[in-house]
Amino acid sequence: MDSGARKRPRTRSVIWNYLEKDIKAPMKAKCMKCMEKLQCSKNTSNLFKHLCKKHPLEYDNAMEEKEAHVPVNPTAAVKQPSIQETIQKTLQYPHDSEKAKLLDKHLINMITIDMQPASIVEDDGFRKFVKALDGCYNLHSGRKIMREMLPKMYNETRIKLAKLLDEAKSVTITTDIWTSRKTQAFICFTGHFITSSWIHKSVILETAQLTQDHTAEMIRSEIERVANEWKISEKNLL
Repeated sequence: MDSGARKRPRTRSVIWNYLEKDIKAPMKAKCMKCMEKLQCSKNTSNLFKHLCKKHPLEYDNAMEEKEAHVPVNPTAAVKQPSIQETIQKTLQYPHDSEKAKLLDKHLINMITIDMQPASIVEDDGFRKFVKALDGCYNLHSGRKIMREMLPKMYNETRIKLAKLLDEAKSVTITTDIWTSRKTQAFICFTGHFITSSWIHKSVILETAQLTQDHTAEMIRSEIERVANEWKISEKNLL
């Protein structure tokens, strides 16, 4: 047989820099980072998946090592995706998976609690940080967050708040008015009540821009409007 037709010897996978084969069980491997035992057969995809989920930093290093050993084909007419890109795509959580939904929920909570712009998901530093935490999570675009995810969370939160207000025996509404640097006036309505478990709650009912004079009559009228919208007019203590 011509020496040129001989098969090249298979190179040792970079995955074995992070896992080792179990001597007592040839079909299993042990992670040298967390000591977890994993099933392995003819391929190492399951082992790479473990690194991606549990040890993202080690996973990124393994992918860089693996890509560095890929031979370049100078005759290729079209740029092929790297091994890292291909494997990363196959290992990403589907958007409808429970894990992805849980991470989506935490992401939206972070944006709302810390009052961050939705565009934060498109910042390079933030994306690298998320990838280091979990390389299998695929971030959504800021456009989708603003048009779909935040409105959905708002509607769900509004339903929960309406239920709490319905169960409260009485609700007091307070207001706060301020002017922005662009000389735009805003008014905020806060509802205060005691739950059936004797827990004090203060919740934002609405924040709106003011286009009228800040008179007592106007404020009274706006409080009545908000109370009617939340169906707490009979519970409101002015």
